[in-house]
Amino acid sequence: MESDIAVTLHKEAKDTGLKYAAVIGDEDSSSIKHIREKVNPNIVKFSDLGHLKRTIRGKLEKLHKSQKSLSVKVRESFMKNFSYAVQQNKNKSEEEMRNALQAIVPHMYGNHTRCGSWCKTGENHNRKHPNLPYGCDLTDNELRIHLENLLSPFISNCQKLMTSGSTQANESLNNIAWSKAPKSRNYNASESFDYRCAAAVLQYNEGVEYINRVIEKSNLTPQRATKSYTVAKDKRRSYLRFYQKEKKSEKTTTRFEEKAII
Repeated sequence: MESDIAVTLHKEAKDTGLKYAAVIGDEDSSSIKHIREKVNPNIVKFSDLGHLKRTIRGKLEKLHKSQKSLSVKVRESFMKNFSYAVQQNKNKSEEEMRNALQAIVPHMYGNHTRCGSWCKTGENHNRKHPNLPYGCDLTDNELRIHLENLLSPFISNCQKLMTSGSTQANESLNNIAWSKAPKSRNYNASESFDYRCAAAVLQYNEGVEYINRVIEKSNLTPQRATKSYTVAKDKRRSYLRFYQKEKKSEKTTTRFEEKAII
């Protein structure tokens, strides 16, 4: 179903004259395969970092079942190094991105020959790893092989990581739509389904205040409680947007531009 919808959307976009050269998505290969076969064979696929991190985190948790030395702290250190490597090199060359990814596992095992200027541990041999257990290098060679195999597909396809785009806006709209038409219930055949989808789009674009506009346009009696509720919800929405933007800006400054990989 997802691949069919993706093909339909890309066809309609093309018919309306919208030009695009790339698509950003998760690691589902079926959608991009169908788009290339039925719409645009030359379209470029980029990976969404949010989806990618969830995928890697899931693989690490699964690997932990057989590799007990892959503790929570080691997993978090691996994820931080991966995030830093991608964020710092997304606007650089493929070679720089590849080198940064290749340096992650050796860095965690005390080999800093591939590390760049970001590595403080390699410069000072007495310095401990701040994110590894007891600050020591990893020593489990079997775990090292598994970690290298996990990174291998991303290293060989590092061009997919070189974008600052995100599917977060799509996920936000999906969450609102699911709140109006929960997956646990079948609203597809109901008369209310179109209205539920329209309400989701209105809430995403205009905020919860759309309810008051619908009431006014329908010449219904305004409800004081409804108006108070929608105003409070929209204030909360504005605050969260501002807070997340400030928090993201602070993280970018302190981590990606100053410290790099640790």
